[in-house]
Amino acid sequence: MRKKSESGIRQIAELAGVDVSTVSRALNRRAHVQPATAARVFEAARQVGYQQKPLRRVIALILPESRTILKWYSINVLNALRLEAEQRNWWLEIISADQIELLNERAVEGVISFDFNNHLAEKIGSTRNLPMVCINDSARHIDRVYSVFSNEFQAVNLAVSHLVGYGHRRIGMIINGDPESYCNRTRHEAFDRMMRVHNLSAFAECVHGKHSPGDPDSLVRLLHGAVLRMAECGVTAIINTGESEAASVLHSLEVCRFRVPEDFSLITWEMVDVSKFLSPPQTTLCQNFAELARRAFDTLEKLVAGEPVCRDTLVDYLLCDRSSVAIPPRGR
Repeated sequence: MRKKSESGIRQIAELAGVDVSTVSRALNRRAHVQPATAARVFEAARQVGYQQKPLRRVIALILPESRTILKWYSINVLNALRLEAEQRNWWLEIISADQIELLNERAVEGVISFDFNNHLAEKIGSTRNLPMVCINDSARHIDRVYSVFSNEFQAVNLAVSHLVGYGHRRIGMIINGDPESYCNRTRHEAFDRMMRVHNLSAFAECVHGKHSPGDPDSLVRLLHGAVLRMAECGVTAIINTGESEAASVLHSLEVCRFRVPEDFSLITWEMVDVSKFLSPPQTTLCQNFAELARRAFDTLEKLVAGEPVCRDTLVDYLLCDRSSVAIPPRGR
């Protein structure tokens, strides 16, 4: 005697004019079922009164390329998205940016990407009819691709204003990562603007984009050089961008025999559960990862439901005021 569920699936197959395996794939939202066929299957299931256990919805989560080592930023974004997905009853299909062809073999309702190197809004949005949200990367609204950004202008404004409040007049910024990425271009523009607002000279240098991936010490040498050049220019405070390089620039200052904050004040990006334990405890700018994840899912769920999304979303940074900022040394 056939089980009731098997009998129901056969009824659906006969009514929809497809085979049993197609019914199974459609009901379980697997790939390789044409939308029109899936619609017939769901209508047939409704007519025969077939009931199945509710399925968890699935979205694709796009990480940076496989060769990219996930560091502080990526790990924090990934953890925040995993926790938010669990709260909202979503399953995550995790795919690296160099494996997006796998989307052709997966049945997903949408995409969240936090790849920051490949401009996936253009690659995915223009070729696949999937709602998509990019975290800290450009959007493509014409293809239903929207972005959730950390507010880089607000972050740099916080840092510069904090240093100016301590009396610093010669402030430098070390920019880590690809200088052409959205975040770094925005940070550089914000720094130049804030320098003009306060009538100060800007000392900005991009180092990470020049280092050799095969030589991990090359970044350290570049940071040493940047610190020494800023010291020669009379800089008294440094803003160092990027979570993964926060400890590196502190190390470079120590190697160059500069004390923090006696010789140099320092503001870095927050390494969660680490920055506060460095010596001295670091004053930092912290991305609100939980809020980035929440807003990303809010936007994606609207897109999946066919609801209008009016704009991209900005999420403010938090300033963690600790012990690495002080008044400038006398005579500088």
